[in-house]
Amino acid sequence: IYIAEEDILGLEGRLNSTSEENIDIAVIQFPRLSNFDDFDPLQEETSVSLRYITSARQLGNPDLIILPGSKTTMSDLTWMNEQGLTMEIQKRHRQGTFIIGICGGYQMLGEKVLDPHRVESQVAEIDGFGLFPLTTVFTGYKETHQVNGEVTVGIGMLEGAKGAPIEGYEIHMGISRGEPPVVPFNLSRCELSEGSNPEGALDAEQRVLGTYVHGLFNNAALRRAILHNVALAREKPTPEETHTINKDTEYDKLAALVRRSLDMELIYRITGLEKPSC
Repeated sequence: IYIAEEDILGLEGRLNSTSEENIDIAVIQFPRLSNFDDFDPLQEETSVSLRYITSARQLGNPDLIILPGSKTTMSDLTWMNEQGLTMEIQKRHRQGTFIIGICGGYQMLGEKVLDPHRVESQVAEIDGFGLFPLTTVFTGYKETHQVNGEVTVGIGMLEGAKGAPIEGYEIHMGISRGEPPVVPFNLSRCELSEGSNPEGALDAEQRVLGTYVHGLFNNAALRRAILHNVALAREKPTPEETHTINKDTEYDKLAALVRRSLDMELIYRITGLEKPSC
């Protein structure tokens, strides 16, 4: 039974696989990394070598760098500066490396991150990577949404992905404002009635992608397009189709195991719940 790990301790037993022919993906392992199960679908790809790194020395020359979610964006951005990772990633960007930022990582890719009310830290302002013309301002409100939608462009990193469906979720502090060169997604937030929303950012060279959507790589058509385009640009073999784990199936297996192992009739009586009809 495969379900997502609860916290970062789940990374300790994972091996950083490497192969010269594989697409080399380096995920920055922030001290306060969050939602790292975002990358489980990449871990399952036979054509991908997925590495979690904590220093500039470990970065090497990856084909794709991912800045993941963070529990405290400003503290982890400060940590990256101290490790020399910010400068090295900016250098790799100039050399043509692809970059994806998710949630906190997306915020870091902008020009500035502001915390005027000290929601996250005692630092009021910090410079970002400057790869998007965006500024993020932290407020005391946390955005939490289930989202679905589609890819609206088919260029650069997203070539061949236009119209691909997207499902995922948002959970973040802060609002990012600005006018990115390309807005790649159109989403609806399931519990809101405000209709569709442009979301995310793609830079002018279409090699840097940012989004607030967690679960991005669970969307098979989008994941396959990104890997194909990275491989093509970096002169790597075309990725083979890989069967990925279905989360719903795994949770159904867990539920079946619980039902077989416990006296569910007793539990229903204790809790005062009705036994489900199916």
